[in-house]
Amino acid sequence: MIDGKKEFQVELFQECNNMCKFCFLGDGNRRTRNDNKLEAINATLKFLSDDENLKDYYCLSFIGGEFFQGQLDTPEVRESFFKLMSKASDLLRRGLVKTVWCSATLTLGDQKDLYEMLDLFRDVEYNPKDDSGFWIIASYDTTGRFHTQKYLDSWDYHMLNIQNRYPWVKFNTCTILSQHLVDRYLDGRLDFREFSRKYKTSFFFKQPAMGGWGFSGLETNSLEARAAFNEKVLAEWFPTRKSVLKFFAKLKQDDEALYEKLFNIKYRADELFRNFNYEEDTPEEQRRRMAKTTRFKDQKEETDEGFGLLPCGHPNVYQAYVDSDKCWVCDRDSVGG
Repeated sequence: MIDGKKEFQVELFQECNNMCKFCFLGDGNRRTRNDNKLEAINATLKFLSDDENLKDYYCLSFIGGEFFQGQLDTPEVRESFFKLMSKASDLLRRGLVKTVWCSATLTLGDQKDLYEMLDLFRDVEYNPKDDSGFWIIASYDTTGRFHTQKYLDSWDYHMLNIQNRYPWVKFNTCTILSQHLVDRYLDGRLDFREFSRKYKTSFFFKQPAMGGWGFSGLETNSLEARAAFNEKVLAEWFPTRKSVLKFFAKLKQDDEALYEKLFNIKYRADELFRNFNYEEDTPEEQRRRMAKTTRFKDQKEETDEGFGLLPCGHPNVYQAYVDSDKCWVCDRDSVGG
């Protein structure tokens, strides 16, 4: 929340073809019905078409799923999506919102839909010293995301090409602190400052979570399930507590500003409208799945509606070590002094 205004975030649909091994949606996001997509896009467009609805918001954020790797191939869906993006650019241009965010995976295909969408925002005003303007939310993980070198090469090409063609675009990169990534940072193979300079991006770190690809038997986030996930699904995913504590200490020393952003809920959306992806539902049942989640941004408790709480008061998603049930947020605070 900034100056009393909130971020309005919409998960339009969950369809994605990147098949990250750690994705918590698992097989459930391979396909979203066209009527489901249209319902979500048009409902969002209707909401944004009433200026009165925007008085409480400073930011619009569109997440998926994925939009630009074939998910808009149906003409009706593509037309509706571009109407929605045109509306977003109009709101930004008129100053009714300060910031628009849109997620993009960047790993497959020529991304022609993404570039055409960026053209809609070409003449919006922005300040390079604050968060105003248009942002791409990218993701980078050292394991489980880039299945081949071609995936990584595509990501690298589009990150740099967008900088050159659209220098006003801002980037934020979401990175999950897997054991694989933590080790590479600790031994110097990954330098966040150099990465930020190359791709002109800020960072948002997340703790790992239980994914669904390849092993449906892991349904609970227990210590035993996390260990089994590392063994059966994705090696070096959930990290040891000792290595993460070392990561925290090194990051605090290297870049205290970046360290202070670790798991800070103030950087997350205030309200999230989700279009749940249940393919067996009728259209009427799907409409009831479009649900709103409100986050209560109490910095002391960091509560999040819909999550269970640990004894310390933090959401149970922060119980993410392979060898301990300790809380990541409490450990971050202990290292931070």
